Amino acid sequence: DSEDCVAFEDVVAGVIAAKASGMRVIAIRDKYSVKYTDELKKLSDAYIMGFDCLKFEQNDSSFKLIVGDNWWLN
Repeated sequence: DSEDCVAFEDVVAGVIAAKASGMRVIAIRDKYSVKYTDELKKLSDAYIMGFDCLKFEQNDSSFKLIVGDNWWLN
């Protein structure tokens, strides 16, 4: 189910498509999307400065996403 998914997107069209499908969206900054930062922050559930902000922990049946520094939550 899409409501159980998280999409990582770096372009506005990708954020819009993922949200339309019911996913939560984390927008990620890259050198091509810098000029769209304000729009990406407005449309997404969270905005991060790069994948190095993330840590994944996994157990037998699930995993947890931990967000470190350099992020913004909508």
